[in-house]
Amino acid sequence: MTGLTAGINFSSLGGADVNGDNNDGRVGLVVGVFGSFLLSERFAFQPELRFIQKGADFTGTGSTVAALRLDYLQIPLIFRIRFPTGEGKTVPFLALGPSIAFKIGCDAGADLGGGFVSQGCDAVFTNGIASTDFSGIVGAGVEIKQNLVLSVRYDYSFTSLHPLTDDDKVYNRGLAILLAYGFRSW
Repeated sequence: MTGLTAGINFSSLGGADVNGDNNDGRVGLVVGVFGSFLLSERFAFQPELRFIQKGADFTGTGSTVAALRLDYLQIPLIFRIRFPTGEGKTVPFLALGPSIAFKIGCDAGADLGGGFVSQGCDAVFTNGIASTDFSGIVGAGVEIKQNLVLSVRYDYSFTSLHPLTDDDKVYNRGLAILLAYGFRSW
């Protein structure tokens, strides 16, 4: 089955060097294409190509005082463990697999008192932001009538956003809610 997928991504930053008290996260868009290949009745392999927005907003006293906006072209390689329910058209599944993402956009901004000012990450971060992001994805979902898929996935990055320093342990984290439509059923 091949098809289109779209959804929302609730992202944040995680790691030892992130202050969770003021990390509000970012709500971003996810859109892409996928191919799903049935390996057996219980297993499927699903490579994807998608645009995904990550990053976070940071708050001070009730309002956003800084933001980091990251845009990626992501390639997840998802393995699905299916649980066929007999004659029904609804099939629940678990999903897991690795992912690589290539940074295609990045800007950072701050409220400097006279308004919100934003500029490219290379101008803001001395060592830059990592150009690739390796992560693991886990999730669950349900196939509905073989061509409609609803899923929830957690994306856990293993790549520090600041790759040139060992001191900064800051990583992307995200929870995506996705709806996919397949043009061909198995």
